Amino acid sequence: VRRSPRPGLGLIAAASGVMVTKAVMGFEPNNPDLRGYWLPATLLLAPGAAVFAGAVVSLTSGRLAWRGLVGTLAAGWVVLRLAAGGPALPPTDAEDARLGANHALELAPPHALLSLADFNLAFSVWAAEAVEGARPDVVPVVRAFLDHPGYASHLARRFPRSADWIQRARRSPCPPAPPPGRDVVTELHHDLSAACLRGLSPGAMVPAGGALEALSARMHEGDLGSARWLVWQHWLHALHREARGDLRGAAAHVDAALRRAPADAELRGLQARLKSGGADPPAR
Repeated sequence: VRRSPRPGLGLIAAASGVMVTKAVMGFEPNNPDLRGYWLPATLLLAPGAAVFAGAVVSLTSGRLAWRGLVGTLAAGWVVLRLAAGGPALPPTDAEDARLGANHALELAPPHALLSLADFNLAFSVWAAEAVEGARPDVVPVVRAFLDHPGYASHLARRFPRSADWIQRARRSPCPPAPPPGRDVVTELHHDLSAACLRGLSPGAMVPAGGALEALSARMHEGDLGSARWLVWQHWLHALHREARGDLRGAAAHVDAALRRAPADAELRGLQARLKSGGADPPAR
């Protein structure tokens, strides 16, 4: 604030706005971030609310007792608001996320490069490796993070044998060919173009198409997050089959997704496109 008053005051206004609006308005109950890193971070707003309230009172009263009382009440109000609006993490969410991570790690051959895209799966794989010591031979590479400062160099230091592949992955729109004697297992995601999908064999992707129904049977019925994940995976597998010319296989995945989301307009649109012969050739 002393060096650059205008941007400094702008940052103060932004931080104060976050404190006030989050405390007053509460949270979206279906937002999983609320149940993870966001809740403990927001709890730190309680000391900020105490200081802010005490500072406001000090403008009208110089008594320390009044400032302390108002500050304590403000901090308590924030904590109570968060406690009332922050549901505990259902155990089913954690168990189903672990199923997806374990499936990805079990599918990977020895010393494989695991090309990930969705940060939810990436975090679950990291947790399985760090907490459970799962598959220390597998190299997880998150495609979405490769352009983040320091991520690729960190991976290269941690996995020096894979440094060349990691650098090539940064420059390529598709996961590059693996080094000799290694395998690449690629997570299906919307960042892969039709050309990438055509070159991706069913045995080298995660989750494996044949495993979706098996995973579905093991996941908890009625869990909204798991249901959405399964619909999303069937959608991605349908696009993969369509890109490879397997319209019947793509239609089967669309049908499986529609059983869980019968009113979804995009699934209905994809279903109609498959019935009319699939997407136009990429050359057009």
